[in-house]
Amino acid sequence: MLKTENNFLSGAGWLKNKVYLFVIVAIGLGLRIFGILWGLPYLYHPDEYQIVQVYLAMVRNLDLNPHWFTYPSFTIYVNSFFYGLYFFVRHLFGSYNRSDISFPKVLVIGTGIIDDPNIFILGRGLSILFGIGVVILVYLCALKATGKPLAGLIAALFTAISPVNVEQSRLILPNIFVAFLVMVVLWISLQIYTSGKLLLYLLAGLFVGFTIAAKYNGVVVFVIIIAAHFLRNGYRLEKIHYLLLALISSIAGFLIVTPYAVLDFHTFFPMMLEARNQYASGWPGQEGQAFLWYINYLISYEGVIFIAALMTIVIALIKRDKLVLLISIFPITYFIFISSMQIRNDKTILPMIPFLHILGGISLSMLFIYLCKSSTKKSLKWLGIGGMVLIFLLIPIDKTIKTTISAIQPNSRETARIWIEKNIPRGSHIALEAYSPYVSPKKYHVIPVQGFGPQSLSWYTERDVEYLIFSQGMFGRYFSEPEKYKRMIEEYANTFSRLDPVKFFYDGNYEIRIYQVHQSGN
Repeated sequence: MLKTENNFLSGAGWLKNKVYLFVIVAIGLGLRIFGILWGLPYLYHPDEYQIVQVYLAMVRNLDLNPHWFTYPSFTIYVNSFFYGLYFFVRHLFGSYNRSDISFPKVLVIGTGIIDDPNIFILGRGLSILFGIGVVILVYLCALKATGKPLAGLIAALFTAISPVNVEQSRLILPNIFVAFLVMVVLWISLQIYTSGKLLLYLLAGLFVGFTIAAKYNGVVVFVIIIAAHFLRNGYRLEKIHYLLLALISSIAGFLIVTPYAVLDFHTFFPMMLEARNQYASGWPGQEGQAFLWYINYLISYEGVIFIAALMTIVIALIKRDKLVLLISIFPITYFIFISSMQIRNDKTILPMIPFLHILGGISLSMLFIYLCKSSTKKSLKWLGIGGMVLIFLLIPIDKTIKTTISAIQPNSRETARIWIEKNIPRGSHIALEAYSPYVSPKKYHVIPVQGFGPQSLSWYTERDVEYLIFSQGMFGRYFSEPEKYKRMIEEYANTFSRLDPVKFFYDGNYEIRIYQVHQSGN
């Protein structure tokens, strides 16, 4: 056996493996930190400001009840603790009081500003830490399942550069927390499979509860504990009560970090149902054909690792490899679950992506070993391995680099904002569509356009609107799927044709359109 293979597979090179893992984590950290200042002090994400407002209100009012349950409370309490610590430290070293807390100022969905950008930097930094935690847990789970550091290193590398993992790690949202907690459940469930101790069932159940308390769709993760139990014990019933205790523990875990699901049930239940209904009924621009959309996403953004993961699952079924099947059960179940929903997007599929990296890492490590064992000349061998690694990484790293560059470079919302301040007279009446550049209400009369699609021309003229700003974030979702949204496209085209174009922006592949309307228009 080659020295390289021994180092990776037998554990003899454990120090080198730790160095490799450190480099991978450093790469992942760098990719995430580069985008931490995205947009600031302007708020261009439609969801971040909503949940930050909840954190700030809890700290300012010293109120443990979030009064908001679109997301459950795990990430709310974690973030609120650090926000409270931040403001406490500021109070100790100055005259800053809770009444001075700066809330986001939002004009319309996806368009706002924050007076204290450190608030967002803190929240995004916390998400980055959990995102890096996912990378490390992927390595540990792959190592536990295979005993081969190489499989863990390959899996961790793909997680470190994964487009959706990188992007969600720099947002103040619960999605990366869910991915982290799901991996914790997998890690504990692997111990359940090997030892079967009751304490592990209780601990795994507790983290299942935490996962559900991070986002409701985390409920699917309980299937990992079920799989670990039956793959270890078969269908014997003597320890079936362990599963029942794990279920009770998961309910306890959920209630520990979402206590107001009971204490404020009349607020919690309707908001929870509304969140569920949104996923079931869809969201304009993110709805329909979920199965095909997710397959296309995995191929287009994760690349070869997805194909390698499928190969691993097939081989595991043939060989009846129980540990690999244990890792496979969640992504299969979760994929079926989310494919049954109308809504589809990358943040929804995120929790299963690290599992694909582990499964794909197993197959790719076997391919790597095969190349190492071949009788080919050493120089050609390493050239082949290097080329293989480059090809496998090409798709995800290309997507991640593009999104990272997009996060650190201004796009049309910023260039349009600057142009508006220089070229549109102060005091003008400006109507803003969602996801538009920020327009200062101190300088202009800002009329937010709520809902989806344009208003009638009379709606604008009745409000004395002089300028209209349309954003790709809103109208672009319809134009990108012309067959599905034919009626909405016609409404936009009709509106555009009755206005005078002033200035269009295309910076950063993001389109902003500014039109002018005459009061005599009808």
